[in-house]
Amino acid sequence: MSDTTLPSWRVRPPERARAGWGIPPLVWLLGGGLIGVGALGVLLLWGSNALSPNGVPLIEADDRPFRVRPENFVAAPAPRPSETIFERPGARPERVGEARLAPGPERPLPDGWRQAAVPPPTPLPPAAAPGGSGLQPAITAQPAAPPIAAPAPTPAAAPRPVAGGVQVQLGALPSEEGAMAEWNRLRGRVPELGPFSPNVVRFDRDGRPTFWRLRVGGVPDRDAAQALCERVRASGGNCAVLGS
Repeated sequence: MSDTTLPSWRVRPPERARAGWGIPPLVWLLGGGLIGVGALGVLLLWGSNALSPNGVPLIEADDRPFRVRPENFVAAPAPRPSETIFERPGARPERVGEARLAPGPERPLPDGWRQAAVPPPTPLPPAAAPGGSGLQPAITAQPAAPPIAAPAPTPAAAPRPVAGGVQVQLGALPSEEGAMAEWNRLRGRVPELGPFSPNVVRFDRDGRPTFWRLRVGGVPDRDAAQALCERVRASGGNCAVLGS
């Protein structure tokens, strides 16, 4: 027998057909994963649509407070007096071209109204009795007495200067000229100072400025001096009673 190996002529069984139509298992795994992800997305989309009927979005009320003061709040300016007159009911200006109703045409009055509008005739005085003159004595109207005017109040007499009377001080000025100017000003405003003469007295103080006191002497008594000071103060001046 020869050493050469010959192939066996035995009939071998047919090979099984490869499973999966020749597609590798890895491709099957990837395809299954994609299908699962798509199915999950479909379920999520369907579930979100099922939460609201007919797919209409739901609107919820705002839970914040209704009235909130803004951060940059600026108060409205107060109306000026010249602007408030336009807001009054009676101060509304008339509009140009505003329609107005004209008065209707005059109509004749009925006869009854015309007779009522005519005043009744004035009755005549009775006839004089026979034998009389028939003349009435004329009545002379007395003229009305003129009204009596009320007497005007007599102004209080200005005090006259007397010797050794009460003195009043009308101010203390930093200069003699200023004191005389103040006297002229007060005498023009207070007629009661006319009969008096000014007395300017120098007043020196240690280490302080010198003043000139404006005084008036010869007032009859303290009551007259008080009344004179009240008139001076009412005219815008200063006054103080010095003597008694």
